Amino acid sequence: MTFAIRYQSALALVVFAVTVVFAVRYAAQPPLDMYAFRQTQTAISAYWFLKDGFQLGYETPVLGAPWAIPFEFPIYQILVALVTKYLGVPLDVSGRMISYLFLVACVIPVKYIIDALKLNRATFFIFSALFLSSPIYLYWGRSFMIETAALFFTLCYIVYFTKISQGDRSWRIVGYAILFATLGMLQKSTTMLPVFVVTACLFLVQTVVQGKIREDIFSRRNFCLFFLLATLPIAIGVAWVSYTDHLKLLNQSAVRLTSANLSAWNWGTLAQRFDPKFYGEVIWSRVMLGNMGGILGPLLLMVFVGHTLENRRKTALVVAMSSLAMGLLPFFMFTNLHMVHTYYQSANVLFLIFSVAVALGHFSSSARGSLIMCAVTTVLVISNYVMFSATYYPAMAQRFTSNDRDYSIGLTLRATLPDAGQFVAYGNDWSSTIGYMAQRKSLTVPNWLADKNEPLAHPEKYLDADRFGAVVSCPPQGLQRQAVLTFAQQKGWNAAEVSGCILAVAPVQLTNSSAARQICQGAIDEKTEVTENGIRYINIKGWLYNSANPQTKQYTVFASVDGSSFVSAVRMPRTDVNDALKLPEDDIVGYSVLIPTSRGLDAPASILVADPQQHSPISCTFN
Repeated sequence: MTFAIRYQSALALVVFAVTVVFAVRYAAQPPLDMYAFRQTQTAISAYWFLKDGFQLGYETPVLGAPWAIPFEFPIYQILVALVTKYLGVPLDVSGRMISYLFLVACVIPVKYIIDALKLNRATFFIFSALFLSSPIYLYWGRSFMIETAALFFTLCYIVYFTKISQGDRSWRIVGYAILFATLGMLQKSTTMLPVFVVTACLFLVQTVVQGKIREDIFSRRNFCLFFLLATLPIAIGVAWVSYTDHLKLLNQSAVRLTSANLSAWNWGTLAQRFDPKFYGEVIWSRVMLGNMGGILGPLLLMVFVGHTLENRRKTALVVAMSSLAMGLLPFFMFTNLHMVHTYYQSANVLFLIFSVAVALGHFSSSARGSLIMCAVTTVLVISNYVMFSATYYPAMAQRFTSNDRDYSIGLTLRATLPDAGQFVAYGNDWSSTIGYMAQRKSLTVPNWLADKNEPLAHPEKYLDADRFGAVVSCPPQGLQRQAVLTFAQQKGWNAAEVSGCILAVAPVQLTNSSAARQICQGAIDEKTEVTENGIRYINIKGWLYNSANPQTKQYTVFASVDGSSFVSAVRMPRTDVNDALKLPEDDIVGYSVLIPTSRGLDAPASILVADPQQHSPISCTFN
């Protein structure tokens, strides 16, 4: 083994170790970081697999009943749910780690491809170092998303396509190619489809150049094989999309999410393909500058093309250009998706990295060139880490606390609503963030809903019977605060403020008012007066740790400003208190309530805490 090979393999191993550290250290982070909308959409489906069992028309319960609005076939979500169920791994950890395992597994089919094409041995180590240090994969490769699973299936398809292009036309090889193409298409068609197009073109060009059209395509056996390979994965993908469209049409809030209605959004416009922003921000900034050392990667490829043409090294050139085509075509097929979503490039940046790795491996064939390429690879890896620290690492290291709106609202609803309870949310479009953190089904009112008041006037149209238990509205796009408080007054519900949002919740009645006085661990931190629609409210906030029975997570806090009429408060997270008392994050110790009253701030507030059965409420005195 030469020094260059030893160096490149050691570098790849170090880079791999770094990915392990990042993946494990931040595995428990809730999927509220970048693109929380998409991460929690995947996570909430996995959660309801655990809750209600597997359903082909799986639930993403944020747009009301019926709850099924499936998109991709849920291969990844099923795996996540199974790992959580049978290994006891927390769902957030399971989702992130399975995504990461798929990321690392991508190097396996790449190794098979490199060996099958007889590329320089250094190519694999160079690719591994560049791929696993790439900012886009360091971050999105451990997100709660389907991206790496789709990429892995696509690469496995390329392994068997390579065998087919080299002459192995057995039913077994074609069968595996069909299997992985189908899995890729079902998991994420926008990842698989561009690769499918490029490989089909490659095969046709190869057969024409070699003059084997009749032998390779029009023999009866090969025609059947290629017909199945070309049509079956796409046909199954189309059938799945038709099925999901049917289910979405059953949900009045989800009609706009059918494939026909999303088609223009997915493909984008002709103008976008000529937009300087598309080339400057997406292809240059996100991809080249972010993952290929800026001009260094493209410059290396240009030198490589010139060198291979001069020396007639056709194999390396065809492989690099084919990989380049797989990396660039998705930008022009799904332009709008790539412009809007920064994570979408995880579907194709690998192929651009592979083309650079082929070029570096090609120049490593000589002793002098191998040393230079070791230096270039090192510079590219360092560049990746510099870009990662500036762009992605702050989001990866973010800790979510009670200061984060969706985290706080979600945990408040989880602590307030019964397991079967459902809620209506305004001001969060149709994002799953609050619903996932709450672990409750909801109508998270989408921006496109014409009549925003109808869900409150007729909740039976959107929620299951007798399960409506809360309304949450967050500025600036939610309902007016006054509207929510008026709804609460009319329905006899209680109201509270949490993280700048207004909540109306079904009350818990205090059935046993005989309370024993006790010194409690807690405080009343805020007591302010507000007037809405001519009604005076006392806003009470504080925290209370149930130290007498710390194992009990379910209890109710009641508050009063007249000493007799107690109103149930919502329990909300208080990370500052948890940190000070060294309590686990699932201890929800904060409380908040808006109490309508004719009395002023001079009226003393009283706090009771009671278990669900309210056998012996405790009247709290705070030091």
